[in-house]
Amino acid sequence: MTGSVSSASVRSPRSRTCSRERTRRHDRCERRGRAARRADMVPPVRKAAWLLAALIAGIALGGMLHPFKNDEAYPWLTPLVTEWIAIVGQVFLRLIFMVVVPLVVSALLLGTYELGCGRGMGRVFAKTLGCTVLASSAAVAIGVSLVVLLQPGAGANVTAVESPESIAVRQAAAAAKPVTQTIVDLLPKNPLASATRALEGEIIALMVACLVIGAAMSANGVRQKVATTLVPLLEAIFAVCIKVVGFAMALAPAGVFALVLNAAFVNGIGVFRSLAAYVGVVVLALALQQFVV
Repeated sequence: MTGSVSSASVRSPRSRTCSRERTRRHDRCERRGRAARRADMVPPVRKAAWLLAALIAGIALGGMLHPFKNDEAYPWLTPLVTEWIAIVGQVFLRLIFMVVVPLVVSALLLGTYELGCGRGMGRVFAKTLGCTVLASSAAVAIGVSLVVLLQPGAGANVTAVESPESIAVRQAAAAAKPVTQTIVDLLPKNPLASATRALEGEIIALMVACLVIGAAMSANGVRQKVATTLVPLLEAIFAVCIKVVGFAMALAPAGVFALVLNAAFVNGIGVFRSLAAYVGVVVLALALQQFVV
């Protein structure tokens, strides 16, 4: 009688739980993939064409209007461009910035949780860390070498265009912490505080906290509890963030046009000529990183 019992009927509760969990993970991946595809309804080539057209139009129109920036015959022109049209560009940027933190948090928590449920997370983490260190080292070497050889900012007047943000960055670099304290600070005391300051330089600490919390979510005794409560909430947050990114991408041509128009109107087309060498070096470095390294 015992020998006639099928293997499916004698599987342990843990095996059945793992099987159900694998099915749920597959369904979640499918749902996130569908959400990402729905947010990307416009073909990439058409999007790139619209963005390029907006970039060229913004530079051209801003360059034509630049001579009239301080013209007393057109007192309405400067407020129109720098205040009202610039609103479109700022809304575009804010749409992206507002979802950076929830998107990163939900994606990292879900990804780490699913890796932990499938086991082998330590091996995956070690390989990922090794690849990241090698790729980052190569990127730093390429970037420093190209800057030293080509000197893209040699002809730029840095003092004249220095902004308060760049001054703050330079002061922060001068007051940099020791390496040991920097390593300790990778694990934040308060992840919520790091989330509020993520766009001011604490995004790495927030990501490390998400990795630790995601690993805890996949631990035995916790995995079953979060599978029906926290995980669906994170999936919903991820889907909402993807939809907001879709809104931002729909507004991207208008946002790029407004941002470039404002820059060309205030500074003239010469600012883009000064940036051409820098952009060329960046593109060359990215090409070397992508196709050589």
